[in-house]
Amino acid sequence: MIKISFLKTNLVKNDASILDVIKSLNNSSEKICLIQNLKKKVCGVITDGDLRRIILKEKNFKTKITKLYKKKFIFFKKDPSLNELKKIFENKKDIQYIPVLNKNNSIKGLFSRKNVLQQNEYNNEVFILAGGLGKRLHTLTDFLPKPMLTVGERPLLESILYSLKSSGFKNINISVNYLQEKIRDYFGNGESLKLRINYFSEKKRLGTAGPLFFLKKKKLKKTILVLNGDIYTNLKKENLLNFHHKEKNDFTICCHPYTSKIPYGVIELNNKSKNLIYEKPKIKYLVNSGIYCIEPKLLKSLKDNRYLDMNDFINYEKIKKKKIGFFIIHKNLYDI
Repeated sequence: MIKISFLKTNLVKNDASILDVIKSLNNSSEKICLIQNLKKKVCGVITDGDLRRIILKEKNFKTKITKLYKKKFIFFKKDPSLNELKKIFENKKDIQYIPVLNKNNSIKGLFSRKNVLQQNEYNNEVFILAGGLGKRLHTLTDFLPKPMLTVGERPLLESILYSLKSSGFKNINISVNYLQEKIRDYFGNGESLKLRINYFSEKKRLGTAGPLFFLKKKKLKKTILVLNGDIYTNLKKENLLNFHHKEKNDFTICCHPYTSKIPYGVIELNNKSKNLIYEKPKIKYLVNSGIYCIEPKLLKSLKDNRYLDMNDFINYEKIKKKKIGFFIIHKNLYDI
C-alpha cells in the first residue's frame, strides 16, 4: 500500500458526543473522524465540514453523534492502486479522505486527497538483493531467508516492498538464492500488492553486485534503484532518485552517520616523542547504507555468473572515472 495511506486516523465511538469529536479533530492534523461501533468496526465518518454544519444545528455539545455521522462513505477493502485513488479524487471533488478497511471492517489506513494527488509513479526498475545466507542470524535463518524474518507485524521484505510502493515504484526485481521458494511463494508475482515482481535465481551466490548482471540483459535506459533486502529505512526513495538526477550522478551511494566508541584510552605517538592519550574516544564515520541509484550504462562492466561485492564494483577503475555522489540518510536505518 502507498505510504501516504497510513495517516494517523481519528477514531471515536459511535456513542461519542459532539464535544468528543471536536477534541479528536483538534488533536490531529487530519480533518476527519472515523466512527467505530463497539466491535471496533468502522460504521461512518464525520469531517470537519460535517462538524461545522452539525454545530450550527445542535447547540448542545453533549449531544450524541449516533444519528449525526455519515453512514454512507467511499472506502476500500483491498489496497488500491495509485491510479484508482487518483481517479476517485479527481472525479469527486468533495471527497478529501478515503479509508481502507480490513476484512472485519476495522481501520487499516487512510488516504488524503492532498497526498494522493501529489504522488508520482516511477517506471524505474528496482533491484532487491535477497540471496544472502544470513549467517549472523543462523539460528533464525535455518528455515527462513533473512529478508523474510518478521520485524514488527510482517516480514522485513514485505515492509520494504510497501515502502517502495509508497514512493511510487512498482517494477520490482528480486535476486534470490538461499531458500528462495519462501520468497517466491509468499509474494508470487506481486499482484496482491499491486506490484510487478520478477525473480532472478542465482545458481550460486553472486555477492551484492554480481546479480545486477541480470538487469544488463534488459538493456534499460532509466536509473536503477538497488537495495539490500535486509535493510529497512523510512527514506523516501523518490527523494534519493530526485537527488541523483539533480546532481547528474552516474552512481549515487546512500550513506549514514555511524559513531564508534573505542572502550580504551588511545595513545598517539608524535615525532617529538610526546605521548598523548585520549580516554575512550568516539570516531565518526559515514558508512555505506546498502541503497544505490545506478545508471544502466555502468552494468556493462559486469560479467555473467561472477561473484562481485558492491564495494569492489564501486572501486572498478571504469566506475571510479564516472560521477559518483553520496546521499546522506539522517533518519532511522535498520540493518538486520
